[in-house]
Amino acid sequence: MFTRALTRSSSRFSSPLLHSRLGVRSFSTPKVTVALIKQLRGLTDSPMKDCKNALAQAIEEGLTDEQEILDFATDEMRRQGVNTANKKAGRVAMQGLIATHVVSNGTEQTAAVVEVNSETDFVAKNEKFHELVTLVTRAVSTGPNGALSGEEVKALVDPVTQTSVETAVTDLVSSIRENIQVRRSHKISTNSGDSILKGYIHSSVVSGEVSMGKIGSLVQVDVEPTEGWNVEGVEALGHKLAMHAAAASPKYLDEKSVPVEDLEREQSIYIDQAKAEGKPEKVIQGIVKGRTKKFYEQHAFLNQPFIFEEEGAKSQSVAQVLVKGAKDHGSEKLSLTDFVRFEVGEGQEAAENDFAAEVASMSKGN
Repeated sequence: MFTRALTRSSSRFSSPLLHSRLGVRSFSTPKVTVALIKQLRGLTDSPMKDCKNALAQAIEEGLTDEQEILDFATDEMRRQGVNTANKKAGRVAMQGLIATHVVSNGTEQTAAVVEVNSETDFVAKNEKFHELVTLVTRAVSTGPNGALSGEEVKALVDPVTQTSVETAVTDLVSSIRENIQVRRSHKISTNSGDSILKGYIHSSVVSGEVSMGKIGSLVQVDVEPTEGWNVEGVEALGHKLAMHAAAASPKYLDEKSVPVEDLEREQSIYIDQAKAEGKPEKVIQGIVKGRTKKFYEQHAFLNQPFIFEEEGAKSQSVAQVLVKGAKDHGSEKLSLTDFVRFEVGEGQEAAENDFAAEVASMSKGN
């Protein structure tokens, strides 16, 4: 009978009484303690319930060493974080922040702007979210020039923490249980001492190494210098141009930058409008020309009326302001050669929820 008992499940040997009778040394089974949960939460920033479950799973795996339990649980939380991020990714994230980062090191200058989205404005105000946006912006600042998609940004690595953007996003999603998406970025850099890079954040909510808000812009102004040209004056003008970009929302740099298909589409609308108004054919071309001029003034940066008008002065276009700025600051010529403007959520469509269907689906689970 005793022999039969020995062949049964090894779980029977967990009995202290049986251990004492057989002369077997008794080992206590580790427990999920408050101290362990607190340690794991400090390592992962995850909810207490998830930490408790991960620790319990580690113990079920037969681990007894406290450090091994924590290591296993931490890895499990990371795996869960990837799953959580994948599940949350389908939810609409239209809140968030735009961030700019401009660095000048002698003649070498770098300017970056990024958009990171969250589902709610509450999360966008969270310090952990701000830390993520800072990490993303640093990674973009050391990445390639030009525009990057969100997927391309996620492959970059933060030079300070050596953490990939993708890992940082996954970890935060696991912690706060909300969809977070890196949507896009743009970087401009120059090695010329005759260029000025400026960034601007409208209604900044975070300032410091990286500035953050709902609208951000970058501009590049190239200078054909003369001896003794006023660097500070050109930098001040560059800052105003970045502010103008944020306020006036230009779509194109100048008339030449407007794609042919965009211009043709606009002009076909003008022709149809003029015909609908009963205008004779001989005047339609003149109407199209006038409305095209207004189109440029609305959407082409250099053609737009400069938002900083001097009191009593005649309204000037941005191109005219650059000519005047060159004279005022001792330069042969000032040229606006690049700009970027980001606004949180622009171009995205919010998901429209069918409230009746949502209630019906919830009732099915009851």
